Amino acid sequence: MALAISAALAVPQPALQPNTAEAGQLQFIHIPKNGGTSIDDWGKAYGHRWGASQEWPGGHTPLCALSFRLGMDSEQQSTADGGGDAWHVPPRTWKENGAQPYTMETFCVVRNPYTRIVSEFIYNQQFDRAGPGAACGVEPLNAWVHDVLNKQTLRELSDDTPLPAAAGAWDCHLLPAWVYTSDCNHVLKFETLEAEFGQLMADKLGVSDAKLPVNNAASCTMHTSSLDDRARELVRMVYAQDFKLFGYSTEVPEDAFGFLDRAEVAEIDRELARRRAAASGDQSGVPGGHSQ
Repeated sequence: MALAISAALAVPQPALQPNTAEAGQLQFIHIPKNGGTSIDDWGKAYGHRWGASQEWPGGHTPLCALSFRLGMDSEQQSTADGGGDAWHVPPRTWKENGAQPYTMETFCVVRNPYTRIVSEFIYNQQFDRAGPGAACGVEPLNAWVHDVLNKQTLRELSDDTPLPAAAGAWDCHLLPAWVYTSDCNHVLKFETLEAEFGQLMADKLGVSDAKLPVNNAASCTMHTSSLDDRARELVRMVYAQDFKLFGYSTEVPEDAFGFLDRAEVAEIDRELARRRAAASGDQSGVPGGHSQ
């Protein structure tokens, strides 16, 4: 990893136990922008149905909504847009809707909130939905963070009440990691993912030397030092529990940066090719699937 962040504290493990644990089986809880696309791709190559490949309950996908609009208040951003990715829905929300797609031992990945939000901006700029300006522009970055995180709904999430619909805007990409980890048996850290993922795959699946395509492959990277004072304040407020639970310092790691990995770049290329083909009416030879 090229990130100058240390994972000094152990991540607390949840009390949850898998409902029907099976020897040699794992399910992946995909927390957006934490290396999930690479893990999904690795699992598919090894015959594991993770993320987009997993079977999900039919009908309307709860919470996560494909609402990528700026300048909206919390009440306007709701699931009215629909179409969100089922694998981004927190396990707790599935259970609140009477479903339980996670039926065996689970693992997930958490990440420093500062690098996560910068990577999220870069990701959305590739789809021209994070505002005007160059993909690596400091001003567009801060304007976007000011807009999407300045939501009371995101600051008032609770363990005691269902996650509100407005929190699922941007396909649940802005949700804190802690809303997922209460149902995660093995919480890995993005900053030490190569070692932790390799160890978990060896221990649970018997796969030695497991490696993920998580190296920086983006046409641009942005340092977390680009975040201005207001953006930093919003990150600390929205992700307060993530900083606390997973041992991340609220001080900005100035020399760390957000980036897209190879799997994400390939995913973006596939989606943009699909859109071009749809616009031209030609669907032949275009890899399908919408994954974030």
